[in-house]
Amino acid sequence: MIPFLPIVERELRVLARRRETYSIRVRIALAATVGGIGAMVAYNYFGGAWTGFTLFQGLTEILFALCMFGGAHVAHDCLSEEKREGTLGLLFLTDLTGHDVVLGKLVSRSIGLACAFLVAIPVLVVLIPLGRAQPAAVGRVSLALANTLFFSLSAGLLISSISRKQTRARTGALIVILWSWFIMPEIARWLIKSGIPEALYLPLQLLSLKNTFLWALIPPLGTFGNSFWISLFWTHVLAWGFVILAGLILTRVWQDKACGPAGATWRERFKQWCYGKAGVRSALRARLLNRNPILWLMARDRLKRLWFWVFLTAVAAFGISVVSANPIVLDNPAFPSTLIIFATLIVKLWIGSEAARGFAEEKWAGTLEWLFCTTLTAREIVGGQWLALRWQFFGPIAFLLAAQIGVAVFGLHTDEFSGEEDRRLWIWGCLSYVGTWALDLWALGWTGMWSGMSAKNPRVARGGAAIRIVVIPGLVFSFGMIAQALWTSFGTNSNGPSAWLNLVLWFGLGTVNSLFWGLWSRRQLYKRMRAAVTERFASEDSRGPWWAFLLPKREAASLRVMLHERRLRG
Repeated sequence: MIPFLPIVERELRVLARRRETYSIRVRIALAATVGGIGAMVAYNYFGGAWTGFTLFQGLTEILFALCMFGGAHVAHDCLSEEKREGTLGLLFLTDLTGHDVVLGKLVSRSIGLACAFLVAIPVLVVLIPLGRAQPAAVGRVSLALANTLFFSLSAGLLISSISRKQTRARTGALIVILWSWFIMPEIARWLIKSGIPEALYLPLQLLSLKNTFLWALIPPLGTFGNSFWISLFWTHVLAWGFVILAGLILTRVWQDKACGPAGATWRERFKQWCYGKAGVRSALRARLLNRNPILWLMARDRLKRLWFWVFLTAVAAFGISVVSANPIVLDNPAFPSTLIIFATLIVKLWIGSEAARGFAEEKWAGTLEWLFCTTLTAREIVGGQWLALRWQFFGPIAFLLAAQIGVAVFGLHTDEFSGEEDRRLWIWGCLSYVGTWALDLWALGWTGMWSGMSAKNPRVARGGAAIRIVVIPGLVFSFGMIAQALWTSFGTNSNGPSAWLNLVLWFGLGTVNSLFWGLWSRRQLYKRMRAAVTERFASEDSRGPWWAFLLPKREAASLRVMLHERRLRG
């Protein structure tokens, strides 16, 4: 028997007990169906040339981003979680080695993503007969995407092997991915402009996953004839190096070891960077405790605000580098608008995650129950969390709001909106975007806090708010766009999709969805906060099916008990 197969069997047994393992199949099939329908609609409405170039490139870029971040997302905490729960040492009581554990985790964590990847490839194959998408390009892109997914998984495993806390593991995996995706190509481009010898910048080009993906889209002719295959080979070798290094590290870091003088010094320095010196911590504690104890609990770490400013600096540096290389992008507001939309989307996801993280981790550790043994009320606890979110995100939100206003004014001074109708549409679109963004932030705060209170797992809690506020309205709006395109293509309307109708649909969906989830989460927090905290050890399967809320309370409760007893009997 292969040594790491017991780990795979163990992980598969754990995955078999989760609802997400079965529901993800429906989601993947639904996404593939929507992608195929979108390709057919684009072909009928725009023609084959548009389909062969823009649609193929857009879909492959989306898949590339999903492979880059998806692998790191599922693998960044698989080993550090075993360390925190104390189960990693039990694995080494057997004949398993560090490499067996790492390979087992790699295989088990990649099964779901591999299924999603295999479902997405036929969508790209559909584009071959529709336009200029070549079979060879589809094959090269498929290899590049598979290699990107393997690299992301390997990087997540390596970071997880040296980390213990989930937040540090997630940050480390994100840094590795951004280094290969953005920083290395930019450094190589800067070195090329500076006239540096090729031997210095060529390794940065070949080891960049972004360049591997871009070379996969180019026919193997001329200068870039063999660059794709060389880059694919070396990035694959580097990924296997991450796996081997993770196995070597794991056998040496799973035990708690005494910290030496040098380690204690660096730990004290890092603590001072995060929380300040003793006098600063005492003054901050006295000042924040008088306002709200939850504010002091959530806002002690001073680096929280720094990380978001680092992200905004990186986005601004990327925008400046693109503009300096191609000043023509400023002829219309498409590029700055896309950059602002990306930054505001990250703000939404970050706020939803932070709103849920504090309550979810405290609940998982069992310390959240202690708060209800004090004189604090539910409103004081929630108010302290809101104060902590404002302390962390007020500056970046104000900066992004000013940037959105600047992009709106910049768009009015370009030739893109010279007509009165276009200018009116642009102004209302910018106002609607700012309004829905602010409403989404409010709803993400409430939904994230309730998700952190009610979820059984901190990892699930962080994504609950994003799914309700960001993903659900986005999918509904996409279906609306597809329906409108189908009506335009096959119906009697030949004027094309209505921009005003799309604006009203997007603004209405976002407003109604945010108001519903925000008000519902606020009501649940004030009404069921104490009950949710005590459900930490409740079985997730005992909640019953999703349609149980249609029944009366007594019948729904008896149904959940009956289903739970039936599952226990097997």
